[in-house]
Amino acid sequence: MEEELNKQNPEVNSEPKMPKKSKKKFIIIGIAVVLVLVIAAIIFLVCTGKVNFTKKSKLFSAISKAEETFTAPLDALLEDNTTEISNNLEGKDIEYSAEITGSIDSFEGTMVNSKLSAEEVELLKSLVNGAKINLDFKVDPKDKAFEGSVKGSIANLLNEVQADVSYNNNAISVSLPTFSDKKLAVFGDSVQGTEYAELAQVFQVIESTDFESIISAISKSGFTDEEIKHFEDTYDGLLKEQIDSDMIKTKSGEIKVDGKDKKCTEVTVTLDSKDVQKIIEAYVDAFDSDDKGKDIIVEKASALTGIISQFSGQEISKDQMKEAIDQAVKQIKDSIDTIDLGEKEIVITAYSSVFKTYGLELALEEGDNSASILFTFGKDDTDISIEYMGKEVATGKLIDNKDTKSLQLSIDESGAKATLEMGVNLKSDTESEIFAKVNAEQNGQSLGAVDVSANVNVTKNEATEYAADTTMKFNLEVPNQAKMAFTVKVKESLKTADVNIPEINRTNAIDVLGTNSQTEVQNYITEITPKLEEYVKNIESSEIYKSIMNMTTNSGTGTTDYSPYDYNKNFTNTTDYNAILNEMENYTSATNELMNSVSGNATGDFNTAVSY
Repeated sequence: MEEELNKQNPEVNSEPKMPKKSKKKFIIIGIAVVLVLVIAAIIFLVCTGKVNFTKKSKLFSAISKAEETFTAPLDALLEDNTTEISNNLEGKDIEYSAEITGSIDSFEGTMVNSKLSAEEVELLKSLVNGAKINLDFKVDPKDKAFEGSVKGSIANLLNEVQADVSYNNNAISVSLPTFSDKKLAVFGDSVQGTEYAELAQVFQVIESTDFESIISAISKSGFTDEEIKHFEDTYDGLLKEQIDSDMIKTKSGEIKVDGKDKKCTEVTVTLDSKDVQKIIEAYVDAFDSDDKGKDIIVEKASALTGIISQFSGQEISKDQMKEAIDQAVKQIKDSIDTIDLGEKEIVITAYSSVFKTYGLELALEEGDNSASILFTFGKDDTDISIEYMGKEVATGKLIDNKDTKSLQLSIDESGAKATLEMGVNLKSDTESEIFAKVNAEQNGQSLGAVDVSANVNVTKNEATEYAADTTMKFNLEVPNQAKMAFTVKVKESLKTADVNIPEINRTNAIDVLGTNSQTEVQNYITEITPKLEEYVKNIESSEIYKSIMNMTTNSGTGTTDYSPYDYNKNFTNTTDYNAILNEMENYTSATNELMNSVSGNATGDFNTAVSY
């Protein structure tokens, strides 16, 4: 039945069949396409340094891999800072502000020779934890005017007190807004002919300083991408050019990577004194003919020396810097032949295959003596092994992943062990942490540990404003001596803005060197004295102040020995300061007698004079 239906409806089962010749042709074309893609991929990988056919490429792929691994933490940190506001400061008014607070998170330790009591620790913590400092700074580079403000307070002890300093119109003023609206000022035209004439130099330096040039110098002090590329293009291939293929030896080898043995080629180059001289000479010659590179360096250096010149009055020209560079190059060239490694040789060994770079070893050898460092490139990190005289003395690890770039190093020798870890954590596009940790022990007993970190959270990163919150943590532990942890927080902002620095004149400020200065200053003191007294009374009435005074009064009987006189004596009552004064008086009297005897103004027995 089905067969009959198919005959009646031939379109139902009319799928064309591919001839055998066409099918073969299709398969051949597919194979050809795959081969072309494979060849293209290999050519691409060779051009990008991912495939190493020659022994020279195997060697330098390992050197490049080690270099990239070491520079990864710094590169990551710089890339994380996306906007450079310094490039936008030139010719602009600037405002900077910062708030600094701190806290003692924990504290156990000794002071002089005794352990601090719990009460003393809590008092110390309350002082630090309650402290706050605010800084504000404004600069108008065009008018050569600036003002700064410092505010400080300690909770439950010191109410906020503020001090201001400003410069404008050839005058410097100081004020204490907490106690008075008036300013005390020194005017540049008032110091001449007075005992304070030396202050004129301060005004001369400020007036002669080109603040716009300084800010411009700061903005130009970093290297641009174009400048970095110039140095990379000029110097990156020099070492490779100095290593001839006939200097390189190869043999089949094996290296352990991520716990597995890998078959590879050992590629080795050995450098003696002549080879080192040749390499250094190549770099010096390249720099000597690199006029663009010299100009870049001179430009950066002149920006910094320009700042120094503003204050020292001794200008260093670009021509002088170029001459100094040329002289330095000439001296290096003249001394290259004196470089002598003696019988020592530098041995560089790469462990590579066509597609993989497994490791790099750097060694300094002299006969049977050797010191070496081996980098093994694993999937997620790089292992480090340091050997001396054939014995492993230190191990480490370089971690380079998306979020963490760090170096770990451990030294274990003759019962002494030390570990170091340092690096950067990239928490997000705006937050990063720099950290360092050190631990040491001897025969299993801890000698101490230090843990330091700085967490930077960028809250604003624009062309005209940069703001960040930085938290610095410090932990220290020394057995039987101290155990402490404290934190410092800094909130800061740097931005361009229209700054208006108030003019300083004799109407709004007291001329302390003026004709009527004595009366005006006395009136100022009379005005602020009651406020100062009230401020001091508030301090003295605080519980923290009373605790400090009680601790000071009982210092001779408490847990801490603050004795300034006899460190070998265990005091049970307060120090007898009269006894100290009597001893000092006896000493002074005897010294006078001795000096009189020597000078001939008095006669006496020398032994008697000094036997007090």
